[in-house]
Amino acid sequence: MIKRESDPPAHWDALLREALAQAPDLVRDDAEWLLLHVLGLSRAGLYARLRDPVEAQAAARFQALWQRRCAGEAHAYLTGEREFYGRPFQVTPAVLIPRADSECLLEAALGCWPIGRAGTVVDAGTGSGALAISFALERPQATVL
Repeated sequence: MIKRESDPPAHWDALLREALAQAPDLVRDDAEWLLLHVLGLSRAGLYARLRDPVEAQAAARFQALWQRRCAGEAHAYLTGEREFYGRPFQVTPAVLIPRADSECLLEAALGCWPIGRAGTVVDAGTGSGALAISFALERPQATVL
């Protein structure tokens, strides 16, 4: 069988290599995270399938997301999710993306608020709500506004 230009590569690893060749300033992790999202796999699951045949629909979804990533769109907006303090949060372009360095702020706040303490905490204008939600889940006796 003759491979046409529009045919996807034979296996997932080749698809990743082709994607990175299009955007040498991005790293393999960028492409892998999007492929994990498209395939619904863990990283270990992806590595186990790197030599599996490419499914055309999944390849097309990945390539569409990859083009948006190459244009500078954030991973969280592409996948609709960002992890914060070990929990998944849904995000859209209308929401500020929870940042990993904000976890330090949460840890500092939790350190000032003993487990079991009641009271009210106000989260005003901090973005997505990930800080307030995470605080409330970690300190359920507190009332978080």
